[in-house]
Amino acid sequence: MRLPRAAQLAYGELLSIFALPDGKVFMVANNQSIIYDIEEQTETILPEIPNNVRVTNPVDGSAILLPLSPPDYAPEVLVCGGSALDPDGIPSTALNSQMPATAQCSRIALTPAGIAKGWTVEHMLGGRVMPELVHVPNGQVLLINGARTGFAAVASVSDPVGNSNADHAVLVPELYSPSLPLGQRFSNEGMPNAGIARVYHSSVTLTPQGNFLVAGSNPNNEFNTTVSAFRSELRVQTLDPPFMFVERPRILDMPAKIGFGTRVTVPIALPAALSRPGLKVQGASIRFVLFARARAVLMLVLRGPSVAHGP
Repeated sequence: MRLPRAAQLAYGELLSIFALPDGKVFMVANNQSIIYDIEEQTETILPEIPNNVRVTNPVDGSAILLPLSPPDYAPEVLVCGGSALDPDGIPSTALNSQMPATAQCSRIALTPAGIAKGWTVEHMLGGRVMPELVHVPNGQVLLINGARTGFAAVASVSDPVGNSNADHAVLVPELYSPSLPLGQRFSNEGMPNAGIARVYHSSVTLTPQGNFLVAGSNPNNEFNTTVSAFRSELRVQTLDPPFMFVERPRILDMPAKIGFGTRVTVPIALPAALSRPGLKVQGASIRFVLFARARAVLMLVLRGPSVAHGP
């Protein structure tokens, strides 16, 4: 089997990969991306990420498959962070921890029309290298962790901070709202300051309760709590998005198993303030994000639902 082009690029060994609804695979590495047909072993080469932005180790950005929605479940990918510096051929000692990360996010619809249009560029509230992207139950995307400057990996730049190749940890998460107009999608309103730097080797996961478990950070070759900065981090935090503080729908009953392609009735209690005409049901694959790479993270908007009003 021939390796796909994205896996052969410089700095392509930690690429982001997503399975698509048609059975093909999306891959992004460095500043390039493809759709790979596993059965035919053919590639559809996509436009390069704009503005020379690179998104794989050591200039880690992060990528996520946006929620798949009916009627056609057309896939869209969002890629955020990284660096506009191409480190290929540059000795690591010529890099430094203060080189700025990019605030750029790039979004593309993986349809013939979307591919012809190419990437749409938008911007986070600030630059991030090693960000982590994970779905929020209401369809938003959480952007968390990472640093404003520097690179991934350990003690290989000219001026490591402790042993970290990155500096200026980003402590306040952001929320991305995919359906809002371009230029209005990023916000950190209501988001807390974590107070704990989480850079290389950090992770985050969505919990069944709808909040997030955040852990990690160890830009050291081994466990190290004595280094001057960016020590090995053992503290674990939970992050409660703003919707956790308002009344939410409650599932009253749920089948233990659901057969593939079957319809089910799930009784729920809706708060009076919730708009019933806008009701959506979304299913999430609760996995985790590590090394700024989403591990089988998926969100699916179910068809329907049809809502029957109870007493």
